[in-house]
Amino acid sequence: MLTQATALLKATAKGAFWQAFEKFPSIMKGLVHPVTSDSTEEEYPWLAYAPGVREMGGARIKRHVPELSWTIKNKKWENTVSVAYETWKFAKLNQIQALLANLGSKARAYPDKLTSSLLNNGNSAGFTCYDTQLFFDTDHSDPGAAYTTNQSNLLTVASATGTVWSDVELAGAINTGISSLMGFLDGDGDPVFMDPDSKPLVQCAPDIYTRINTIRIAAQLTGGVSNPAQGAFNLVANPWLSATGGTDKFYMFNVSGAHKPFILQTAEPVSLEDDIGGDNDFNTKDKSFGSFGYYNVGYGDWRYAVKVLTS
Repeated sequence: MLTQATALLKATAKGAFWQAFEKFPSIMKGLVHPVTSDSTEEEYPWLAYAPGVREMGGARIKRHVPELSWTIKNKKWENTVSVAYETWKFAKLNQIQALLANLGSKARAYPDKLTSSLLNNGNSAGFTCYDTQLFFDTDHSDPGAAYTTNQSNLLTVASATGTVWSDVELAGAINTGISSLMGFLDGDGDPVFMDPDSKPLVQCAPDIYTRINTIRIAAQLTGGVSNPAQGAFNLVANPWLSATGGTDKFYMFNVSGAHKPFILQTAEPVSLEDDIGGDNDFNTKDKSFGSFGYYNVGYGDWRYAVKVLTS
């Protein structure tokens, strides 16, 4: 039975959840290609590249490109909280709003958390992309393509200590990442375009953020050296990235292309449900609210991401 008190509870919970959900910022903006799914899993036939333009002499020549594919399976995700009888009975709205707002923020943030796990594990066994290589690897190539020279999106840049870059070395590491993103070639040997008006995006763990941000804004580095990376990139601290752990590293992305390094596949977007009037409500008089979503993330195009670490 929906009483005045439970009606107020539902309205308060719904409003707090969705307001927090909509306001929570995504740190994966520009990095994820959204796909609507209508099955338990989706197979992605990957056309590795489009052939280059050729002079037309006589009839057209139909050129086939290697078709590669991989599958992303949807998964169910939930997060459920209980509002105690005393809390909703006496309309403790501030407590209810805080609890449901936190639930909404976590529901919104979870796809970013999942995508961050793909970054953390991108050069670990089992975390492969469409070309069967690890997502971050030194020998990417499109099987069956015209251009088969190996390309690397796992970069190492030397530091004097072997673990931590000086500011001059860090600026050089950032420029190395930019150069790699600008130099990737597709399976036909044509360059992968990076819009010169779109700055590459760097993501890093919070423990190295201040040092990288200094490189982003400083005109001069130690010893009065001019900073070649000043203003050349955008920067986001990603709290789900593994800390450097004594060995410097960061990730850099080309956000200007139609392809993206990650896929967010959604079969059922996030919803908010409750058990008002159900068995738990009857047995304990507590009211439960839970978020639910049916989606998953996966790797997209490796050419739009590089991992840079010390050596």
